[in-house]
Amino acid sequence: MKKIFLLVVSLFILGCSPEDSLERASQNVDILSKRIEDSYKKLLEKHSEDVKIRLSFAKFYYQRNEFSKVRDILKGVDNFEGKVLLAKSYAQQGDYTSSLEIFEELEEESLKDPQALYLYALSCEKKNLFSKAKKLYQEITSSPYLKLAQRRLSKLKLKFQDELPPSLREIVEDSPTSLDFPDASSVILLCKEKVKITPDNKQETTFHLMVKVLTDKGRQDWGEVEINYDSTYERVELDFARTITPDKKIIYVGRENIRDVSKYLNFPLYSNSRAFIISMPEVLRESIIEYKVKIYRSKLLNKKDFSIIYRLAGEEPIMKAEFILSFPVNRKINWEVLNKEYLPSHISFEPRKVIKGGFLNYIFEFKNIPQLTPESNMVPYSFVNPAGVFSSFSNWEEFYNWWKALYEDKLALNKEMRDFLKDLIKTANSDYEKARRIYEFCAEKIRYVAVEYGEAGFEPHQAKEVFINKYGDCKDQAILLVAFLRGSGLKAYPVLIPTKSAYNLKEDLPASYFNHAIACVKIGEDLIFMDPTSSTTSFGDLPPQDQNRKALVFFEDDYKICSTPLLKDNSLGIKITINIDREEIAKIKREVTSKGFFSSFQRYYLKNTPPQLIRDNIQERVKKFASLSELLEFDIKNTDSLSEGEPLLEYEFLAYNLLSKVKELRILPFLGEEVFEPSWINREERSYPLYLGSPYKMKIEAEIHLPPNLELEYLPQDLEINSELLNFSLSYRKNSGSIIFKELLVVDKEIVYPSEYLEFKKIVEEVLYNLKQQVILKKKDEKTQED
Repeated sequence: MKKIFLLVVSLFILGCSPEDSLERASQNVDILSKRIEDSYKKLLEKHSEDVKIRLSFAKFYYQRNEFSKVRDILKGVDNFEGKVLLAKSYAQQGDYTSSLEIFEELEEESLKDPQALYLYALSCEKKNLFSKAKKLYQEITSSPYLKLAQRRLSKLKLKFQDELPPSLREIVEDSPTSLDFPDASSVILLCKEKVKITPDNKQETTFHLMVKVLTDKGRQDWGEVEINYDSTYERVELDFARTITPDKKIIYVGRENIRDVSKYLNFPLYSNSRAFIISMPEVLRESIIEYKVKIYRSKLLNKKDFSIIYRLAGEEPIMKAEFILSFPVNRKINWEVLNKEYLPSHISFEPRKVIKGGFLNYIFEFKNIPQLTPESNMVPYSFVNPAGVFSSFSNWEEFYNWWKALYEDKLALNKEMRDFLKDLIKTANSDYEKARRIYEFCAEKIRYVAVEYGEAGFEPHQAKEVFINKYGDCKDQAILLVAFLRGSGLKAYPVLIPTKSAYNLKEDLPASYFNHAIACVKIGEDLIFMDPTSSTTSFGDLPPQDQNRKALVFFEDDYKICSTPLLKDNSLGIKITINIDREEIAKIKREVTSKGFFSSFQRYYLKNTPPQLIRDNIQERVKKFASLSELLEFDIKNTDSLSEGEPLLEYEFLAYNLLSKVKELRILPFLGEEVFEPSWINREERSYPLYLGSPYKMKIEAEIHLPPNLELEYLPQDLEINSELLNFSLSYRKNSGSIIFKELLVVDKEIVYPSEYLEFKKIVEEVLYNLKQQVILKKKDEKTQED
């Protein structure tokens, strides 16, 4: 520094301007540094194993902040001073894993360098080793690192405040209790959210939440606060987080209470999907937790447009809420309220519009928002929770062009993929067969990583990456499937879809409603939708959550909004054969077949459950049928691959007490299945629709062969109910020495609305009553048997 100072002074004396002098000084320093660097290099060429020269050269680079060069020079140096310098270089570059690995090899007592101690402590802190970090920070005693260490320590530790400020005291003392909300585990006292779109097309979101915990469930729900974000374009800053204890003390969160982790550690392709986790201290009943965070997004969806969905309610009551959307006055947005019919009568979903500082602010204010109280088998919240959709997309073509640009260069096949594809479809004799084989490969052999569309970004990975790794999220699996289908000569397209857990697409309001990506293929005039994330769903079927949804299909030169089909070929079939011998021991065989979503569920269960557990479950079912019973054998077919067809489960057992005895009478148990869920009718009335799922059919057939010493005494009456809500039939028929039983349930509706519920409940209750009727047999006396 002294030489540089003298050089600068001499230049001033010679009459140069300050700007010229500084520039020349800088040039001279660079020339001098280059000469020193060249000298070290020449020395190393002659004495490559000389540790002293390598150390001296590394120190030169370290002083110039050229840390990567330090690492290159010190690679393989087994020397205490060299290891310390190498660890410090890693830490300076933010590679805390490598720096920590080296620091932990060294004797801690030997570390006298304050900077090394500080960087060792910082590495521990960054890797969430907070106890070790605090201990190391406390060992630092000299400046300037003493002040830095003290500052880090103050951020790590919890802070306590004994008195509530007046603004908080009023909120705390007026807050509701569990008596006010007996059905709630917590109550949200304040929920403020502000989204600001900047003139340079960035997004700043501020979220401020204050929650009072009422029950132990509330403690579990709010003990840790998780904020998900995409680290590619987003960063999270915590303004503050604190707990107000029941005795009115305030505990502020420290750095040791915060973790920032990858959500998918085992899947490097999605390491950008992260969770910022705040562990709230001393969360007890009657505690209040409060935090405020800011999320900065450096890039909008297509660099210029945004799409936001603001959901009004949640599973806890909200006392006060505020949502502000702020954007430059020269921008145009479209917005609409979804599920208006479920808006509470006292709530208006209309904004105040305020122009300030060149921004137009839409300000929504709400009070006393009721909780969404779950009901058994209710529709997803997206069907009933009011929400505001805000979007700057002016048409769907803009959205189409944006996402198409993200995926279209990802569809290329390399030679390995082309050779694999050729072998996969070489014996396929039709386009349908080609598509089926390709779909089955992508569904069964590519491991699904359950990352919701948008959670780890919107851009898919290259199809060849997914093929090599054999795993992918929904958009990656869809892109691989489309790439292979197109590679086989078929017309295939990616599809974005909001599943039933998301709000359905509004054709007149372009926005990002989507939480899932699938694909479709055109064969003849048919467009067949495929979801390769469902590994047990057959080609031509769709999981129920994908059915009857509006989806955006990305054709090669255009888009189209299509409705996915509501598939009705879903069935569960059970065939029972019962042979009763003269000792009244029954040998029973059951065959279970399935189609559609029943097939997918059954295949998943049979494929992924250990055989012994399947046996135990069958045995449990057998015991319910007859307490004294013995499972003889069971057989599972067609579960290893989708190409094998529908799964089949067969089992055979002996029932020693199938018949209940009342003197000479013998009573058969009900032979059908509990085709109705009791939870369907467990309420006198419903606030929300009842969700029955995709249309389906359940058919049970039983044939009971009687021995010569038993005869039929009573056969229940047949039952048949036909309505728009469901169709049900029971029939009993005597056939020589046998009894034929049939039960059939046909459900054609997905949803029963509250206005239909009482009629539906009445039908189900009538059916359940009739299911109590039983077949009665009578034991013949010996004389009758002889006759």
